[in-house]
Amino acid sequence: MVQEGELALKSDLEILPREADTIEVDSLTHTYGIVMTKPESPSQPPLRQGEGEGISFILGALFLLFLIISLRFRNNIKYALTIFRNLVETRTRQNIFDDTVREASMIIMLNVLWCFCVGIIGFSFLEYYRGEKFTELPQWLGMVSVMGVAGVYALFMFGAYAGVGWVFSDRSHSELWVKGYSASQAMMAPAFFITALIAISRPGWILGVSITSAIVFIIVKMIFIWKGYRIFFNQFSSWVLFLCYLCSLEIVPLIISCRLASFLDESLR
Repeated sequence: MVQEGELALKSDLEILPREADTIEVDSLTHTYGIVMTKPESPSQPPLRQGEGEGISFILGALFLLFLIISLRFRNNIKYALTIFRNLVETRTRQNIFDDTVREASMIIMLNVLWCFCVGIIGFSFLEYYRGEKFTELPQWLGMVSVMGVAGVYALFMFGAYAGVGWVFSDRSHSELWVKGYSASQAMMAPAFFITALIAISRPGWILGVSITSAIVFIIVKMIFIWKGYRIFFNQFSSWVLFLCYLCSLEIVPLIISCRLASFLDESLR
């Protein structure tokens, strides 16, 4: 009898709703809204100290130099043709009207523009190559340092070509060679200007920008080297001298400049 009463009481308790559960359910309230949080991206590189610092001044100087070149030499296609002829022609007899002050100033400013662009592209590539280790150097300081290395390289190569031409050749052939070098740097400037702007505006494209700039550099350099060969080498035995020239004037200074730019940027950070 006791067991039957206990079972009946237990069944009645199971049927009756529990007060605690009823109160808990009734007290629940539902609210709706939007929570704005910044998504985390594990692939995003860490911010560098001085991110974007001084880039406006770099861009301003770059655009100002390009604007001066464009305004001063607009509608004068003959200057561009003269630069191209200086790069490819090997005739020693010059017309007295071939060279003017305006053409010389245009070549100088294009060479300066080339140094500016090389500084931007070179630093951007070093930043990409070093990755997270390259985090403390401000962008403007790194770009200016690589620009300085590019300027030293350009001046050194100009003096080296002039000195070698003066020692191993006559004055007219030496002038042709030096003009060809200055023209080669000037011819690369417009293409490097475009790639430098892409390197700043699209940092993720720096690998493709660097490869494109290297291809342009190699093509123009090969044209200049071919001109030098046509000027100075007219015998089969000249191949030995030509190989020595390639190693001493074209390969070694370029490698030293790249190493110097990398060392300078690393020491400044």
